[in-house]
Amino acid sequence: MKILLMEDDPVLGDIVQDYLLQFYIAHRAFESAEAQEFIDDESYDLISMCLEKAG
Repeated sequence: MKILLMEDDPVLGDIVQDYLLQFYIAHRAFESAEAQEFIDDESYDLISMCLEKAG
């Protein structure tokens, strides 16, 4: 399973990504534009987004 984690908080993002990497392929984007680049290049089974994203 491939997961895209969209999280701008570096500490929380590190914790969640480190956990996910134990079981899945997990990529992390810090902002919307970066997430769009990941989505354009690859397909994901799950995209987890912070609802408070500005961009």
